[in-house]
Amino acid sequence: DEVIPELRGYPSVLRTDEVAEVLRMETTRVSHLMRKGGLPGFKVGGEWRCLRSALQAFILAGGSNSSHTEASEE
Repeated sequence: DEVIPELRGYPSVLRTDEVAEVLRMETTRVSHLMRKGGLPGFKVGGEWRCLRSALQAFILAGGSNSSHTEASEE
């Protein structure tokens, strides 16, 4: 599959700091959203990770996760 320009040069599995860089937000916010289900992610050895393909799908969907919305956090 074609990788969108924002994700070119990133590995197939991204760390939270890399996700934060792509989305232009703080790493603590990325971790919070992954923990709450607002961003696609999984833990490896206590550290959050995100598949590049999942992040791309998230971006292409307009920044929404079909199983979660920002409003459901409040």
